[in-house]
Amino acid sequence: MNENKLHSTSHFVRSSRSKASSLKSELESMKQKQIEIKSRREKLEKVLKMIHELEIYSQEKVFHIHDEQDYIHVGTILESISSIFTEEEKKALNFYTVFLPSLLGPLVDQATQTWDPLNSTFDDTSNFLFKVLGLCSKSSSAGQWKSQVTLLEQLFVIYLLPRIKRDLESSSWDPVTDAESAVILYESLLSFMKSVDTSQPLKQTSDESSSVFAPELHVEGKNRLGNMIKDTIFFDVIYPKLSRTLKGYKGESADDSLDKWIIPWLPHLNYRSLLENMLPELKRKLHATILHASKSTQSENDELFFHHTCDIVLKPWVEVIHASSMHTITSNCVAPRLGRALSRIVFEKDFYDQDLTFVTITMQYYELGLLSESVYLSMVEGEVLRPFAYFIYNWLKNDQTCTKNAALLYCHWRRLFFRKCQKASNAISTDTMICRIFYGILLMINAVSIGDISKLDELEPSPPFSTTYQAVEARRAKEKRLEEEEKELAGKADPSTYSRRQHVVSRGATFKDVVEDFAHHNHIPFHPKLGPNTMTKDGKIVYIFGNAQIFIDTNVVFVLGGGDWKPVSLNELLNLA
Repeated sequence: MNENKLHSTSHFVRSSRSKASSLKSELESMKQKQIEIKSRREKLEKVLKMIHELEIYSQEKVFHIHDEQDYIHVGTILESISSIFTEEEKKALNFYTVFLPSLLGPLVDQATQTWDPLNSTFDDTSNFLFKVLGLCSKSSSAGQWKSQVTLLEQLFVIYLLPRIKRDLESSSWDPVTDAESAVILYESLLSFMKSVDTSQPLKQTSDESSSVFAPELHVEGKNRLGNMIKDTIFFDVIYPKLSRTLKGYKGESADDSLDKWIIPWLPHLNYRSLLENMLPELKRKLHATILHASKSTQSENDELFFHHTCDIVLKPWVEVIHASSMHTITSNCVAPRLGRALSRIVFEKDFYDQDLTFVTITMQYYELGLLSESVYLSMVEGEVLRPFAYFIYNWLKNDQTCTKNAALLYCHWRRLFFRKCQKASNAISTDTMICRIFYGILLMINAVSIGDISKLDELEPSPPFSTTYQAVEARRAKEKRLEEEEKELAGKADPSTYSRRQHVVSRGATFKDVVEDFAHHNHIPFHPKLGPNTMTKDGKIVYIFGNAQIFIDTNVVFVLGGGDWKPVSLNELLNLA
């Protein structure tokens, strides 16, 4: 009995000790929680006090980001707020994505009220953005670069981007007359974001570094903010407005020529193949501009027309537009009038009295790459040298004592074509027909000098009105084709020449160029299909050809009709467009 009581007492003592220990532990825990609550309360009181100081700017004052006193004061407050919370607390508060943007946002929004993006210099915009970045750095702990960039991105997307878009989309920005201001703004934004991108330390995990996609991921990470600017500002706002303006462009004044407002954007149009999409419309506008200039200038203003077309309309685009496209434009819009101007040349017996205006213009066009070699040589042969040879023949026929003067005139004309311009000289010196005409003139002079008039009559050239440069060009094309066919039969054909004639080159199909030229010639829009419904067919790009959707396989065009892709000829495609 006593033993049972003793055992019960012992059990009660142990139980009481355990409860006492538990109560003590709970008491200590409650004290600790009380301390933590007190600490949190003190933190919240400090934060609320600082938030109140920031709210003063939105309620009673205006925050001027370039005012040094305001900037330092706000920076100190943000630095203090950041130092109050631990990293775990910041994570729980969504400190950099929600908390801080809600505090800094109204201040940045106030700062944008005095910032005029389109009327700011490159340095002004950069300084403004670096001021914002400075506030972001004050809001994060030392070394927390990723946090600073996250905050900067949030502020830019929510507060700065809408302001920039609003200015660029408004009617106050005219892409034609105000190109420079928008280029400065865009390049300053791009430069700033790229500087932020390149300053970010990129850390790759072992899995990422060993991945085959690691280099692409690295580049994408390093260019993230820069690509954001390209997507949200250039691709979404500037390019669509440029495209709309280009479509409505009339080209009636040299003051708003295409090069003045398109070329400044060229360094940025390589993004997402935007230049390739714009080129078809650009070529059509150049074509229309030249036609308008031709109609607005009378025949007596030929020189003005040629200089305007060369120096203002076409020359700025020589390095942009492919040579074949440029030659198509000039052969359709410039060459006919240039040929007529050359055909009206009045030859003088004294070379120093000779008007060489249009001959020099023709050589200039060819030197700059505006005229194709075939058109240039055809003009020199058909509109200049053949009439010149006929002039020499008549002169010698009517005055057989003029051989010395005729030989001197011949030397001056020969020197003009063989020495004035290197590119033009090389083309002339290697052309058989032109060299044959010069040689024929020498034979006529020699025949008269030795008194062989019958020989002179045998050498009589055709009269000037009997041919044109178009006829000469057609003859040359036929001769070249026959020569290539002979080489093919003999097995000596140049593979590259033959493949070009078959619309195929060693790098792949170029039938797309044929279709594009066909579309341009018929003034039909032709460009890759873009947007959310972008598609390919068997890995090949789908193009928009007027109202039709097509893809090109080797040298065959397939058009979408009734849900099926069907092969069509170019003439059939023209009817569907």
